[in-house]
Amino acid sequence: MNLTNLSRKEQIEYLELLEEKARRQRNFKEFASEEIHIINKNGERILFNENEIQKKINKKIEELQAKGIPPRIIVLKARQEGVSTNEQARMMYKVANTENRNALIVAHDSKAVASIFSKAKYMYDNLKHKPLKKASNSTELVLSEPSNFKGSGRVLNSKIVVQVASGNGIARGDTFHYMHLSEFAFWEGKENNSPKRQLAGALASVPRIVDSWVVIESTANGFNDFKELWDNATDGNSEWTPMFFAWHDFKEYEQQFHSEEEKENFIKSLSEYELFLKNDLHLKIEKINWWHFKYRELDEDIDMMKQEFPSTPDEAFIASGRSFFDTQIIINRIEQLRNIKENRCSIEFEYKNQMILDNTITLDKKKFGSLVMYKDVERGVPYILAADTAGDGSDMNVAYVIDNVTGEDIAYFEVDNDEVLFAKQMYAVGRYYNNALVAPEINFSTFPLLEIQRLGYDNIYVRERSPDSFTGKLMDKLGVQTNKLTRPEMLGLLKKEVEENPYKFKSKKFFDEALTFIKNAKARPEAQAGKHDDHIMARAIAIFTRPQQSTRKTLGQIEINFDKLSDDRIEDYYNCKESMRGELIKHWKMEGII
Repeated sequence: MNLTNLSRKEQIEYLELLEEKARRQRNFKEFASEEIHIINKNGERILFNENEIQKKINKKIEELQAKGIPPRIIVLKARQEGVSTNEQARMMYKVANTENRNALIVAHDSKAVASIFSKAKYMYDNLKHKPLKKASNSTELVLSEPSNFKGSGRVLNSKIVVQVASGNGIARGDTFHYMHLSEFAFWEGKENNSPKRQLAGALASVPRIVDSWVVIESTANGFNDFKELWDNATDGNSEWTPMFFAWHDFKEYEQQFHSEEEKENFIKSLSEYELFLKNDLHLKIEKINWWHFKYRELDEDIDMMKQEFPSTPDEAFIASGRSFFDTQIIINRIEQLRNIKENRCSIEFEYKNQMILDNTITLDKKKFGSLVMYKDVERGVPYILAADTAGDGSDMNVAYVIDNVTGEDIAYFEVDNDEVLFAKQMYAVGRYYNNALVAPEINFSTFPLLEIQRLGYDNIYVRERSPDSFTGKLMDKLGVQTNKLTRPEMLGLLKKEVEENPYKFKSKKFFDEALTFIKNAKARPEAQAGKHDDHIMARAIAIFTRPQQSTRKTLGQIEINFDKLSDDRIEDYYNCKESMRGELIKHWKMEGII
C-alpha cells in the first residue's frame, strides 16, 4: 500500500494498527485470552482459555503445520468437552486477523446451525479490536476493513459461514481455508447424498496449503460413515489424524465427596462397570463419583452413558448402535480376522453347446478370481451352497458354501449384475463341492434357479411339495422365498449361530455387513441406509436350509454322526491335521459316537 496517499495521522494510525495486528497474530492463545469472550456452563461471560482437550487439539494442529502437513483431524469425543467452541475461537482468530481467509462450520441440523452461528456472532461482537462487518445474516459473517482504520485500499475480505449438512451444495462455489464439521455421525443422507459423499464435496473446496485445517468432530452414533472414517484413520489408511477424548480426559468431570465416610461407602458399593473404571482404567474415585451421578441423571441407562460419555472408542460405537447382532462379538471376530489373508481363486470350466462339462470343472488357486476359499472340498462332506440374488440390481449376487456337518464357512463368491455368470458359477461350485445342496433365493428373480435346472443340476432346495392343479400329483417347488414368515426365522437362526459360534464365520465382508445390520424404528432387522445385506442374507439362507441336507460325513463305509459331537469336538476335528483325523474317528468310534 502507498502510504503517501494518506494523511500523516492516517499513516500513524495505520502503522500502529499493523503493529498491533502483528502482535495479536503471533499467538492464538494470547489473542483468545485477551479478545474472545464465551458464555460458560454457569451462564457467565468469560474470556476464552484453553482447557486440556482444546490444548491437545491446538498442539496437534501446530505440530502438523510445523511439519508442512495441512492438518486433517477426526475427533471422537464425549459430550461438552469444548471442541466446537475451540474451533469457533480458532476461526475467529484467523479471519479477524488475516486477509482473504474463509472459514466454514457445518452442523448436523438447522437448530445446531443457529446455535453455532450465535456463538460465533457473540465472539465477534465482544472483540476489543473488532474488524468492521461488511455483511452479516443468519449464517454468514463477512469482515471488511480492519478496526479503527479509516483509510482506503486495505480490507480483510474474510468471512465465517455456517451451513447445515445433508445437501450436495456444502461449500460449493467458494474456497474455505478452515473447516469444522460438527457431529458428523449425525449427518443425514444416503446413497449419492451420503455423509461420506457430502464430505468429499466439502473437502474439494479446501486448498492443500499448510495454513488450512479441517476438523471433523462427533460423538458416536452407531456404525455409519463416521465409524468408517474413524476406523480408516486409526488403521493408518487415510490422511486423517484420529484423536479420542474420553469423558475422564476432561478435568471438570469430577465430583468431590462430602466426607470420608461417604467416600468409603461409595467404594464398597461400586458396580461392575465402576470397578472397571477403577481397576482397569485406574481412575480417581472422585471421577467415578461424577460418572455415577451422571449415570443416575440419565435414568441409569448404561448404553446412553457409553455413547454420550465413552471411556473407550469401542464402547462409544457399540453402545450407540442399534445392531441386530451382539456388536462386541462382531468386533472381537473382526479383530481375529483382521490379519488373515483371504485366498481368492478362479472358477474354471468348459462351456460347450450351452452346457457345462462337469469333468472340466476346477478351481484355479493361482489365478485371482471371484471365489474366496477357506477350505478345499473334502471327500464325504455334505455341503450347502446358498445364494442371495441381486434383486433390483442395487446389490450383489452372493453365494456361500458351508460345511453342513459343522456349519462353518467353506467359501463364498459374488457377481455384480450378471445373472448368467452367477448361475454358471453356482452350478460349477455346487458340483465341485460334492454336488452340494443348492438353495437360491427367488424373491426377485427366478433366472438363476431356472438356469441351473437347464444345466442339469439335480440337488436343489425344495421349499414345499404341493399338488399340481391339473394332475393332482405332488410337485416340488424349488428355491427359497424370504417373506414375513421365513425371514424372521432365517435371521433368528443366524443371530443365534453368530453369537454362540462366531468361529464358524470367516468372511470379513459378512462381519462388515453385520456391523451395519440394524433394527429400524419398527424393530425390523435391515441394512442401515446406504449399506448392504447380501452376505447376511446368503448366510442366513444357508443356515435355514441345513435340515434338508445330510449332517454326517461319509468316509467309505463309516458315517460320522456329528450331531452327537460337541462344538469343541467338531472344532478339534477341523483344526487338527488331516493325518490325525483318523485317530479321532477311531477314538469316537470306541465311544460309540460314530
